[in-house]
Amino acid sequence: MRAPSLVPIYSEAPISYPLQRRRLARWSKRAFDVAVAGIGLLILLPLILVVMLWLRLSSPGPIFYTAQRVGRRGKSFRLFKFRTMYVDADRIGPGVTRENDPRITPVGRLL
Repeated sequence: MRAPSLVPIYSEAPISYPLQRRRLARWSKRAFDVAVAGIGLLILLPLILVVMLWLRLSSPGPIFYTAQRVGRRGKSFRLFKFRTMYVDADRIGPGVTRENDPRITPVGRLL
């Protein structure tokens, strides 16, 4: 029977970093995430404005659908999505979406 060989294991897990380095890495990642999200938002802004205008003109009601959600560590946040169904859609039809559903707005069909 052969004895198992010992292989050194090197870890780059955050626990092996000194505290200051972890803080710097966390801050750097956050700064990168915010910068990329901001650039993406600027690039998509014209399209977002067109969709907002189209929603406003095609059906009455708010442009965004909002819902409370529970996120990381149980912290609640508000979710914003473009509204794809008519207001009070639950009164118009069943809860399950189907093909050619009358509750879906013209914009919602595209989105």
